[in-house]
Amino acid sequence: MKRGQSAFEFLTTYGWMILVVMVCIGVLFQFGIINPKAWKSDSCWFDSGITCLEYGATAPNTATLVIANDFREDITVTDVKYTYSWKGGSCTPPDKVCIMSGNLCGVGTTPITPGSKRKITMACGPPNPAKKFDVNVQITYRKTDFGKYDKIVEGKAELTMR
Repeated sequence: MKRGQSAFEFLTTYGWMILVVMVCIGVLFQFGIINPKAWKSDSCWFDSGITCLEYGATAPNTATLVIANDFREDITVTDVKYTYSWKGGSCTPPDKVCIMSGNLCGVGTTPITPGSKRKITMACGPPNPAKKFDVNVQITYRKTDFGKYDKIVEGKAELTMR
């Protein structure tokens, strides 16, 4: 046997082995046995102007976000819409959201000063409390000084029911 032939057979054998391992890993991903989303931690983010400070699934089917006003002026939240989505389903609640300002609950009642924070509680969601789910949030606000025009900021929270 020549030296070149044995080197080629050696590389071919390892090539087939690598190909088989890659196919096996692909099959595990395809059937959901290996799921990278299961390793991902909870997260929350909004477009510019609103910051998500704290977030979490506080009770079965209830998500809580603490947002802060990063604008340089007061804003008044006029509406909050949200949708829960999880693997195999989604939920859009018909009721209004509660934005806590001290002990008051309401939308469009109290201006949010720059740097101050508000707690938003949203109820809806997956029937199984162990599932990961996403909350897509759309906050409509009005700058207090220029009270004629509504603006929209969108955000998303990826949470796990614990």
